[in-house]
Amino acid sequence: MELQKKPDETNPWSLALRLDYRLTEGDDGADQVGFNWTTQRKIGERLQFTGVVLGNVQHGSLRADGVGFEARASLNYDVGNGLKLGVESFNIYGRTGNFGGFDDQNHQLGPVLTQKLTGGSSLLLGALFGISDAAEDVDLRLWLTHSF
Repeated sequence: MELQKKPDETNPWSLALRLDYRLTEGDDGADQVGFNWTTQRKIGERLQFTGVVLGNVQHGSLRADGVGFEARASLNYDVGNGLKLGVESFNIYGRTGNFGGFDDQNHQLGPVLTQKLTGGSSLLLGALFGISDAAEDVDLRLWLTHSF
């Protein structure tokens, strides 16, 4: 299920809420009920902010207790001709009741470049650098996506 609100003259924020159910097979893990809340806003002609809050509740014999929380944010500058440069942060806080401190959580920050290609495809190049002790030192990303 997904709900969306597009920006208008009275509110410049785009908003979306998605609820989903993720089913796992056998003993591959716990089933999850998830929610994603996304907001987006253009700041001027070329700059855009996006924020996402993700959560899930697991159930079944392999479930983890509490509600899991993550957050992501990006700030992108539209260079033109389908090219955007930006910075992203990915943050995994853990589950309620066991968030721990900053260095016990997974926090990453880094640059990203996206390029629209022909025919609905796009390319993303990025790196995320760990800024907390629990995070990986570096995650390199290369994504090729296509919209249908």
